[in-house]
Parts: sequence; C-alpha cells; structure tokens
Amino acid sequence: MMKRNILCMAALVCFLSVAAAEKPAPVTLTAKLANTRVIAAGMPGKALKDWMTEGAYNRWQAVYGGMVAPDDSSPMVADFFSHALILTGREDAQSGICALYNPLQDNILLIHTDNQEAVPRIADFVFMTGTDFRGEALKDKEYPQAIA
Repeated sequence: MMKRNILCMAALVCFLSVAAAEKPAPVTLTAKLANTRVIAAGMPGKALKDWMTEGAYNRWQAVYGGMVAPDDSSPMVADFFSHALILTGREDAQSGICALYNPLQDNILLIHTDNQEAVPRIADFVFMTGTDFRGEALKDKEYPQAIA
C-alpha cells in the first residue's frame, strides 16, 4: 500500500512538472517578495538595488544608505529581512501593495510596486516602526503592544 502511494505521488509530481514546464507562469508579486526577502537577508544592498526603481533606490540610499556597507552587507537590514513576515494586499497588472513585517524588531516595510515590467519592482515604500504603524501613542515608561 505504501509503495503504491509513493508511486502515485511520484507520478503526480512528474505530471505537474511537465505541465509547469510547458507554460511558464508570470512572476507574481508574492513570489518576487519571497525571493527578494531571502536574497536581502544575505546581501541587502544588492537585493534592494535590483528590486527598486531608480527613484525608490535613491530615496532608500538618502535615508538608509548609511546602514549598508560598500560590500552590500548590513547586519541590521539583513536581520530585518531574515525574520520578516510577508503580507500581501491588492495586486493587478499595473501595481501592487505588500509589506514585510519583522515582529522581533517591530518594524514594517510598506511597499507599493510597479508591475508593468515582467518582474514587479518597488516604486515607493515607507519603512516605519510597528508602534507608528499601529498608531500607538505611548506615555513615559510605556512599551509597545508588540513587546507584550
């Protein structure tokens, strides 16, 4: 019985891989986000430069460029991407909305993409703390809800 199940699963995998090979699927925003998150965990400077439009990358460099070393490494930015959760929103042929949220750092990168090219690219972004994103107003000696 077990041998039969294994053979059925192997046949299904072969069938699906042949079907997938016949018609390449377009790169979705979710797939691009997942791939870039993994690459950015290792080499954030290069990954962001490749994924952002020129205008978005120039804005990133102006604000956060100092955190990335000349060899494209950045422990803090890499840590953000390593532990980030992927959040996706609306997507169409023109643009998409998504985010990466790191609960350990309590930071979120909100992303607006330009989907008109074959691969979606970041056209605009907002990088903020979770406290600001949630709209929490903290008093002295109060801590964000995320810490709880």
